[in-house]
Order: sequence, then structure tokens, then C-alpha cells
Amino acid sequence: MSINIKTNKKEFMCVNFRGTSFKNTNLTGSKFIGSDLSNCDLSNCNLTGADLSYCNLSGANLKGSTLNNTILEGCDLSNVNLEGVDISTVIFESNELESNNYKDENIFSLDYLLEQNDLNDQLEYNEDTYFLAS
Repeated sequence: MSINIKTNKKEFMCVNFRGTSFKNTNLTGSKFIGSDLSNCDLSNCNLTGADLSYCNLSGANLKGSTLNNTILEGCDLSNVNLEGVDISTVIFESNELESNNYKDENIFSLDYLLEQNDLNDQLEYNEDTYFLAS
């Protein structure tokens, strides 16, 4: 499956894109937090400033992509093709939960929260908190 994204700063939370081709796509500033990007073709993509926190990127092809200030915190990067990619400005981890904007976004995958039992006591919930079924 391939996808055509025509505008920047798209937000995808906990979406299954497994095996999708994003080849040559400008994804600057996009958010894919908690999404399944396993076996995706992300070759030659511009992912500058994109937030891919807690994504499954196993088997993804990132060959030739631009990852300036891209957030890859908590990602599964097993078998990822990073040929020709400069990872010197990639953000692999953060020291504060708020830095991921989860508190402001108030969108969580229930499976993610269950897996992160040690964080449950640090999260604040209110009537505006939404859980996405996965």
C-alpha cells in the first residue's frame, strides 16, 4: 500500500501503517506517536522535526531520508535500513514525560499505557483524556 500526503504537519496517533510506502514524501513536523511503521518504505523522506516516539519501525527502510531533529524515543529500530542517513541530530530519548506533549495531547493507546505500568502513577487523567483502541 502507498500513501500520498500532500500537506505537512500531519498527526497520526497509534495508527497501523504496517508495510505502507511513504517513499519520497515530505513529512516535516509530522507526528506518528505510537504508530506501527514496521516494514514501511520511508526512503528519501524528509522527516525533519517529526515525532516518531514509541513507534514500531522494525524492518523499515529509511535509506537516504533526512532525520534532522527527528524524535525516535522508545522506538523499535530492529532491522531498520539507515543507509546514507545522518543520525547526529536525532533525539533518541527524553528525560521528561511532558517533553513528548502527551499531557497536552491527552491521547494515549490503552495498550501502551498497560505496557508502561511504571508510568501510570505519573500520568494525570481528566474528562478530556481519550484512549484509542488498538
